[in-house]
Amino acid sequence: VDHNYANIHSVKKALDFLGCKSLIIHDPKELEFLDGIVLPGVGAFDSAMKRLNEVGFTEKIKEIAKRGIPIIGVCMGMQLLFNKSEEGSLEGM
Repeated sequence: VDHNYANIHSVKKALDFLGCKSLIIHDPKELEFLDGIVLPGVGAFDSAMKRLNEVGFTEKIKEIAKRGIPIIGVCMGMQLLFNKSEEGSLEGM
């Protein structure tokens, strides 16, 4: 998931090296038919969470999680999956 606050190309390169078919997703609608999601991240929690909310990723990721599709967060991406962060004031996922 590309939310503009991530080391997304490094993550994609690692997945490709491991033989995983991976896509960089820019639109929440593109998440519908995936087998799993990697949510990378670097930077400030609030900025990334604000971006995810604005674009519509937050609700879509929550919906996908309820269906049991695997989601892994890398670095700040993992923090975004929690309810809140000590490093921000916004609510997480």
